[in-house]
Amino acid sequence: MTPSILPRQAREERGNRYLSAGVVLFFLLLYLLPLGQRPISIPDETRYGEIPREMVASGEWVAPHLNSLRYFENPPWVTG
Repeated sequence: MTPSILPRQAREERGNRYLSAGVVLFFLLLYLLPLGQRPISIPDETRYGEIPREMVASGEWVAPHLNSLRYFENPPWVTG
């Protein structure tokens, strides 16, 4: 005769398995599935890296340049 109610330890182990599976599923849904939809880098990062590089290369420390054009969207101390 087998009892229909599982012992307490067996119920806890089953609950732990469901919790572990839920955490893994949550991770997959939150991080791995939308990977192709998010950009790897934002275009502003390269722009803000290029401005100080051109300032150093040209020696012009007052007016920031981007592609040899004056770029006054941000002051030089923010981009440099």
